[in-house]
Amino acid sequence: MKVVEVNLLPPEYAPESPYSVRNVIILLLSFLILGFLILIALQLVALKERYVAENVRLVTAINAFKKEKGKLDSLLERKSELEKRFEMVREALGRRRTWADKLTDIWRAIPDGIWLQGIYLRGVKSQGIPSLRISASALDLGRIEKFIRRLKRSPYFKGVISISVNRQTTSEGGFYNFELKLPLKEDSTGQLPLTR
Repeated sequence: MKVVEVNLLPPEYAPESPYSVRNVIILLLSFLILGFLILIALQLVALKERYVAENVRLVTAINAFKKEKGKLDSLLERKSELEKRFEMVREALGRRRTWADKLTDIWRAIPDGIWLQGIYLRGVKSQGIPSLRISASALDLGRIEKFIRRLKRSPYFKGVISISVNRQTTSEGGFYNFELKLPLKEDSTGQLPLTR
């Protein structure tokens, strides 16, 4: 006996073929959406890896910065300590002028084109006021004059005495060797600065 199946349902209720156009489109769209979601997931993983690498780099940079900041803080503390010590020394010296002050004043007075050959201390306390003697070379007389004018304005010397000026000639040109004498002023305490 043969069984015959009869579909009594109206055509709108009939089952659809799995290969119909509508089912194929739904299947393709599902695969496209799934592929798109996988692509987004891969991009998110790559982005996360980039952020982790950047985070590691920033943490390393911050640690290096903290180390450098620690060094800077210790240097600033040292600077502050040295400034306090310097102020204590300055207060201890009071108004007395040191040799460093006098030599710095000479150095600042030197114009371009003058080269010092030596600075010598002449005279002792028992023989009267001591003086400095400077021997130097200059390119021209105008520079010597400028040097003397600047030294005359110095608060450390009574004046400037020119001892000698000699012209030297070479195959490349000429220059002047000269010597100056600078009598030292007494400081505000009336003491000569020989012992400092």
